[in-house]
Amino acid sequence: MLNAQTIKQNLSNDNIILLLSELGSEWYEIKSDHIEFESICHHSKSHKLWYYPESKSLFCFRDSQKWDIFAFVQKIKNCSFIDAYNFIIDICHIDTDKLQSNSNIDDWQHELQPFIEHKTPQTCKPVWPDQRTGCTCPGLL
Repeated sequence: MLNAQTIKQNLSNDNIILLLSELGSEWYEIKSDHIEFESICHHSKSHKLWYYPESKSLFCFRDSQKWDIFAFVQKIKNCSFIDAYNFIIDICHIDTDKLQSNSNIDDWQHELQPFIEHKTPQTCKPVWPDQRTGCTCPGLL
């Protein structure tokens, strides 16, 4: 199973909007540091549920409660962590195989990915024409 932290870090704002919409909360306003949603955590149409992309967390100003996306799905759906995990993967169409292979890559390798054209995990060919001999990387993707 893919690490939940890896999934959480790879969720985009669009994924969060989709997830909360699926749970019954529509977004109200997108600001530079947060997104405001209807407060479904206490069955209200007020916009006191905020998502903070920087910390990947949700906060309800009415109840002073803070959750990550997994705990929030568990609360709203009244389900187990595994059910919340599967719900997030299904709704966001997350390719766990691709994320699993990328989760073992160092940051510097992620930065090199746009410059390398990979044919298979074992062999790759640099994009630059003067280096047609290939490389010996284990496959960055």
